[in-house]
Amino acid sequence: MRPSAKSRISRLFLEATRGRWFRLYAPRSPGAAPGDRLRLAIVSLIPHLGDSVLLFPLLDAIHHEKPDAEISVFTSGMGQILSLHPAIDHLYLVNLRPPRWLRTAAAPVLNLWQQWHRNYRHLRFDVCVVLRGGAEPFRSPYLAWMLGGNIRAGYAPELEPERLEYDTAGSSLFTTFVDTPNGLHEVERGAEVLMRAGILHAPVNTRQPVESLRAIAKSADASAFFSGHPELQAPYAIVAPGASFARRRWNPASFAEIAQTEMLDRQITPVLVGSASERELCESIAAKLNGTALIFAGLPFPELVALCSRATFFVGNDSGPGHVAGALGVPTVEVTAFSRAGDPRHHASPERSRPCGPFVSVLQPKQPIAPCTTECVAEVEHCIAQVEPADVRAAIDSLLAARHALSTR
Repeated sequence: MRPSAKSRISRLFLEATRGRWFRLYAPRSPGAAPGDRLRLAIVSLIPHLGDSVLLFPLLDAIHHEKPDAEISVFTSGMGQILSLHPAIDHLYLVNLRPPRWLRTAAAPVLNLWQQWHRNYRHLRFDVCVVLRGGAEPFRSPYLAWMLGGNIRAGYAPELEPERLEYDTAGSSLFTTFVDTPNGLHEVERGAEVLMRAGILHAPVNTRQPVESLRAIAKSADASAFFSGHPELQAPYAIVAPGASFARRRWNPASFAEIAQTEMLDRQITPVLVGSASERELCESIAAKLNGTALIFAGLPFPELVALCSRATFFVGNDSGPGHVAGALGVPTVEVTAFSRAGDPRHHASPERSRPCGPFVSVLQPKQPIAPCTTECVAEVEHCIAQVEPADVRAAIDSLLAARHALSTR
């Protein structure tokens, strides 16, 4: 069957914007003139909360090694939380949705070019880095190319084991890139990029609490939040039942069982958290409990950090609140749909995306359930259903014991 005219045009647009061609005709800003202060641009266009939280330990490391650097971040969506980090001087929110008239296969790249031309082409940088892996689908290497910089560093897309449709030869848009990885976790990979760019001199430890998030937990906003909620003076633990996809959501009845047996029965108040759209889900779990639960839906980020910081422990899916809790040093149990039999290099693997922190346990299905193979692709709860409440109870007990042992040394 011959491809349609529309399909052929789409392929032509995609080929025309592949990195090796794009750099031959696309304009870019010149690098910065020599100066006393390092001007660093970080491009991270993934709009999700958890992905943005994973940048905090990298920003901590940059701030420690280059305290005088002038740092600009180009991000989208929940990436706006990065403005709370003390190392950030400028934050630019990039609109990832092309205008209506721009509905072509090359729309993401043309949209970035339009925003660069209108808003960013006057900016000058010494170094521009893309800290996420080569499978990141929002064309960050293209914006890095347009922003310029004497050094442009990223992660080679060729290292990704999947999602080849997003391999647009982005390596050719960098002056240097990681092509022999040493780490699996996204923070480790980001540190490798920064080391390649000469910003860091050592890897970043993903098993340590993240100090910049701990500082937010002690901020004036956090104090005001607790002052307004005296009910949080009693011991509480957090349940986060939401996730961006239904297949990543563990059964609400199982969350209710954990809230009852591991919280209420132990005189610990269950606190259900989620986005504003997940309030109904939280309420459905609270209705199953023989006792009182608190619900916080749609909290601003500083208040979410504050709430997580004092929790006895945290249980949730692969979603943003779990990254916050883990990075604060709270015992955190994450239930994921990605099976233990999957490729650890896959973008959905917890080996790459697990929360940072010293007390984190990720529970996975043993095997994918047909028709799933590499990762769960169902529209509803599927592979994740293999994780049992008994697994979560054991993980909670183990993490609490580990934290107690560390505190008594």
